[in-house]
Amino acid sequence: MKAKNTDWEGRATLSRNTRKAFWKSFKKQKKEELGPNADAGDYVDDFRKSDAPQFKGKSDKKIQKMAIAAFLSKKEKKK
Repeated sequence: MKAKNTDWEGRATLSRNTRKAFWKSFKKQKKEELGPNADAGDYVDDFRKSDAPQFKGKSDKKIQKMAIAAFLSKKEKKK
């Protein structure tokens, strides 16, 4: 009988499943990018609707500040 966390086969399976989950979430995030014509309001709306962990427990005011900062950062990179 094999122990669950000590055999190499179990570790490889866990690693493969972890990689699959990572790439699945990465692709989902990539699809959620705002277009080049998005304004600050679009960023605020998108950030407020998001279920991303960095927004959990944040007030609407804080999320709005984060969205505006992201918008301004994106705008600066275009120049």
